[in-house]
Amino acid sequence: MWRQITENEKHKEVDLYTFRLTFDGIRFTGNSSIKRIQSAQGMRMTVVSQSSSSSTWNTDVFEKLRQIIRTSPFSFEEIFKKMDEDGNGTISTGEFRNAIKALKLGLKSVEIDQLMSRIDTNSDGKIDWKEFMAKFKQK
Repeated sequence: MWRQITENEKHKEVDLYTFRLTFDGIRFTGNSSIKRIQSAQGMRMTVVSQSSSSSTWNTDVFEKLRQIIRTSPFSFEEIFKKMDEDGNGTISTGEFRNAIKALKLGLKSVEIDQLMSRIDTNSDGKIDWKEFMAKFKQK
């Protein structure tokens, strides 16, 4: 697609006219949606598309993480504080990645980001105490 809109990469920039000509007619189907994500570079938008297999994967990995946290000998508060490396009361994307990588679950960064977005229900790029408890506390 990049080659098509850049005329086989002759131009490294795409003007608004060419962009709109290429993308205006696209329609999202299935479970696709547009989501706003706060990142270190600022607010950005992304297309979130889930097939039934990715949805199942998300559920399985999330449930595995939930079990790890629930069966830990540490309290929820201790786990949250350990993940919150800078002690500011929220778990950033970087802090969450570090914590999940330390569990050695073999997840890729994109998979960790999917978990993060599932926990970060207000999509502000951070997990606060309320969001953490809502996802991991025993019902």
